[in-house]
Amino acid sequence: MSIIIDPYSRIVDRVKGEKCQDIYVRGVLTGFIISLGSETIYTRCRDWFVWVALGGSVMFLAVDALKGGKR
Repeated sequence: MSIIIDPYSRIVDRVKGEKCQDIYVRGVLTGFIISLGSETIYTRCRDWFVWVALGGSVMFLAVDALKGGKR
């Protein structure tokens, strides 16, 4: 599925077939992209959330292993 999405997560346009289906359709989609000029959360923070989640998971697994892992 090829689509153009605006900064507010609305679908602006998509590749469509003869019967208006939009899955498994060959086609080319062109459009304009307007930059907002601001940073997203990912460009500011990068992968910190991934590392925090990974660290938390390791911590919970370690605590569980130290308790014996039995319920």
